[in-house]
Amino acid sequence: DMVLLKDDCHLIVKDIHWDNSTDNNDSFYILSIPFEILKTIRDLRKKHIPLLKNMKKKCLEVANNYNLTESHLYFFFHYHPSFYQLHLHCVRINHPKLTSKYFRCNMLDTIISNLQHSSYYYKNKTLSFEIPKNHPIVKIIQATEETSDNTK
Repeated sequence: DMVLLKDDCHLIVKDIHWDNSTDNNDSFYILSIPFEILKTIRDLRKKHIPLLKNMKKKCLEVANNYNLTESHLYFFFHYHPSFYQLHLHCVRINHPKLTSKYFRCNMLDTIISNLQHSSYYYKNKTLSFEIPKNHPIVKIIQATEETSDNTK
Protein backbone atom coordinates (compact mmCIF):
# COMPACT_ATOMS: atom_id res chain seq x y z
CA ASP A 1 0.00 0.00 0.00
CA MET A 2 2.93 2.37 0.65
CA VAL A 3 4.91 1.55 -2.53
CA LEU A 4 3.75 3.60 -5.50
CA LEU A 5 6.50 2.77 -8.00
CA LYS A 6 9.59 0.58 -8.15
CA ASP A 7 12.00 0.39 -11.05
CA ASP A 8 15.67 -0.48 -11.59
CA CYS A 9 16.91 2.84 -10.18
CA HIS A 10 14.72 3.74 -7.24
CA LEU A 11 11.62 3.30 -5.15
CA ILE A 12 8.77 5.78 -4.67
CA VAL A 13 6.74 5.44 -1.48
CA LYS A 14 4.10 7.37 0.41
CA ASP A 15 5.58 9.50 3.17
CA ILE A 16 4.34 9.02 6.75
CA HIS A 17 2.48 12.34 6.32
CA TRP A 18 0.24 10.87 3.61
CA ASP A 19 -3.32 10.66 4.92
CA ASN A 20 -4.93 7.47 3.59
CA SER A 21 -8.27 8.40 5.11
CA THR A 22 -8.97 11.10 2.53
CA ASP A 23 -9.89 10.70 -1.14
CA ASN A 24 -8.49 14.06 -2.24
CA ASN A 25 -4.89 14.80 -3.17
CA ASP A 26 -4.28 17.35 -0.38
CA SER A 27 -2.17 14.85 1.56
CA PHE A 28 0.08 14.04 -1.43
CA TYR A 29 3.59 13.56 -0.02
CA ILE A 30 5.94 10.99 -1.52
CA LEU A 31 9.61 10.04 -1.25
CA SER A 32 11.82 8.89 -4.09
CA ILE A 33 14.68 6.75 -2.79
CA PRO A 34 17.49 5.80 -5.18
CA PHE A 35 19.02 2.35 -4.87
CA GLU A 36 22.49 3.89 -5.24
CA ILE A 37 24.02 4.36 -1.80
CA LEU A 38 24.04 8.12 -1.25
CA LYS A 39 23.64 9.36 2.31
CA THR A 40 22.93 13.07 1.86
CA ILE A 41 23.15 15.86 -0.70
CA ARG A 42 26.85 16.08 0.24
CA ASP A 43 27.36 12.83 -1.71
CA LEU A 44 25.90 14.25 -4.93
CA ARG A 45 28.16 15.00 -7.88
CA LYS A 46 27.58 16.19 -11.42
CA LYS A 47 27.37 12.54 -12.55
CA HIS A 48 24.17 12.22 -10.46
CA ILE A 49 22.23 14.86 -12.41
CA PRO A 50 20.59 12.23 -14.70
CA LEU A 51 19.55 10.26 -11.60
CA LEU A 52 18.07 13.40 -9.99
CA LYS A 53 16.17 14.31 -13.15
CA ASN A 54 14.85 10.75 -13.41
CA MET A 55 13.71 10.83 -9.78
CA LYS A 56 11.72 13.99 -10.51
CA LYS A 57 10.30 12.53 -13.72
CA LYS A 58 9.09 9.40 -11.91
CA CYS A 59 7.58 11.48 -9.09
CA LEU A 60 5.68 13.47 -11.70
CA GLU A 61 4.37 10.24 -13.25
CA VAL A 62 3.01 9.20 -9.85
CA ALA A 63 1.62 12.71 -9.20
CA ASN A 64 -0.19 12.67 -12.53
CA ASN A 65 -2.15 9.65 -11.26
CA TYR A 66 -3.50 12.00 -8.58
CA ASN A 67 -4.26 14.82 -11.06
CA LEU A 68 -1.27 16.84 -9.89
CA THR A 69 1.23 18.58 -12.14
CA GLU A 70 4.65 20.06 -11.47
CA SER A 71 3.08 23.44 -10.69
CA HIS A 72 1.33 21.84 -7.68
CA LEU A 73 4.51 20.38 -6.16
CA TYR A 74 7.75 21.07 -4.31
CA PHE A 75 10.77 18.83 -4.90
CA PHE A 76 13.44 19.01 -2.22
CA PHE A 77 15.97 17.24 -0.02
CA HIS A 78 16.35 17.85 3.70
CA TYR A 79 19.77 18.63 5.05
CA HIS A 80 20.31 17.19 7.59
CA PRO A 81 17.95 14.38 6.64
CA SER A 82 15.77 12.39 9.00
CA PHE A 83 17.49 9.19 7.82
CA TYR A 84 20.79 8.81 6.02
CA GLN A 85 19.79 7.40 2.66
CA LEU A 86 19.30 10.17 0.13
CA HIS A 87 15.59 10.65 -0.56
CA LEU A 88 13.76 13.25 -2.60
CA HIS A 89 10.64 14.75 -1.09
CA CYS A 90 7.84 15.43 -3.55
CA VAL A 91 4.99 17.17 -1.78
CA ARG A 92 1.93 19.17 -2.65
CA ILE A 93 2.47 22.90 -2.14
CA ASN A 94 0.79 24.08 1.08
CA HIS A 95 0.90 20.64 2.67
CA PRO A 96 0.43 21.29 6.43
CA LYS A 97 3.51 19.24 7.41
CA LEU A 98 5.86 21.58 5.54
CA THR A 99 5.54 24.59 7.82
CA SER A 100 8.39 23.83 10.23
CA LYS A 101 10.79 22.32 7.71
CA TYR A 102 11.50 25.11 5.22
CA PHE A 103 14.96 25.92 6.54
CA ARG A 104 16.06 22.32 5.95
CA CYS A 105 14.72 22.24 2.40
CA ASN A 106 17.19 22.26 -0.46
CA MET A 107 15.23 22.55 -3.68
CA LEU A 108 15.95 19.94 -6.36
CA ASP A 109 16.26 22.37 -9.28
CA THR A 110 18.75 24.49 -7.32
CA ILE A 111 20.80 21.41 -6.48
CA ILE A 112 20.91 20.38 -10.13
CA SER A 113 21.98 23.89 -11.14
CA ASN A 114 24.72 24.01 -8.51
CA LEU A 115 26.04 20.59 -9.55
CA GLN A 116 26.14 21.69 -13.19
CA HIS A 117 28.50 24.50 -12.15
CA SER A 118 30.61 22.48 -9.73
CA SER A 119 30.62 18.73 -9.26
CA TYR A 120 31.84 19.13 -5.66
CA TYR A 121 29.50 21.97 -4.75
CA TYR A 122 27.74 20.14 -1.90
CA LYS A 123 30.86 18.36 -0.70
CA ASN A 124 32.62 21.69 -0.17
CA LYS A 125 29.76 24.07 0.62
CA THR A 126 29.07 25.28 4.15
CA LEU A 127 25.43 24.43 4.69
CA SER A 128 23.21 25.95 7.35
CA PHE A 129 20.38 23.85 8.70
CA GLU A 130 17.89 23.57 11.49
CA ILE A 131 17.85 20.59 13.79
CA PRO A 132 14.35 19.33 14.62
CA LYS A 133 13.81 18.79 18.35
CA ASN A 134 13.26 15.05 17.89
CA HIS A 135 16.44 14.48 15.79
CA PRO A 136 18.99 12.10 17.43
CA ILE A 137 21.75 14.70 17.11
CA VAL A 138 19.91 16.92 19.62
CA LYS A 139 20.43 14.30 22.34
CA ILE A 140 24.13 14.09 21.49
CA ILE A 141 24.51 17.89 21.67
CA GLN A 142 22.62 18.04 24.97
CA ALA A 143 24.74 15.24 26.46
CA THR A 144 27.91 17.01 25.33
CA GLU A 145 26.74 20.29 26.87
CA GLU A 146 25.85 18.55 30.16
CA THR A 147 29.26 16.88 30.29
CA SER A 148 30.94 20.21 29.59
CA ASP A 149 28.88 21.94 32.34
CA ASN A 150 29.81 19.22 34.85
CA THR A 151 33.54 19.68 34.25
CA LYS A 152 33.48 23.44 34.93
